[in-house]
Amino acid sequence: MQGYEGEISRLSELLNHKQQEIDDWRRKYGQQSLVEDLRKSASQLLDFESRVSLLSTEIERLNSMIRLRNEEIENLKQRVNKQEVIISDLR
Repeated sequence: MQGYEGEISRLSELLNHKQQEIDDWRRKYGQQSLVEDLRKSASQLLDFESRVSLLSTEIERLNSMIRLRNEEIENLKQRVNKQEVIISDLR
């Protein structure tokens, strides 16, 4: 009976030790996973920043085109008004 109790005690200690190893690996894996997630997030952030930069440039280009078109419209309006005045004077 003494032998069985010793064996049970030894196996119980071994089980506790193995459980501790499992917990250690879980913590280590969890930290590694966190580091990998942070790296992925940093990479995504760089991609987003690059895309924002490209989109900002495109917005500036389009706004410039809009300003030019608005100026063109104003110039055409002025020409039309001048032509209307000339036509009105000719009547």
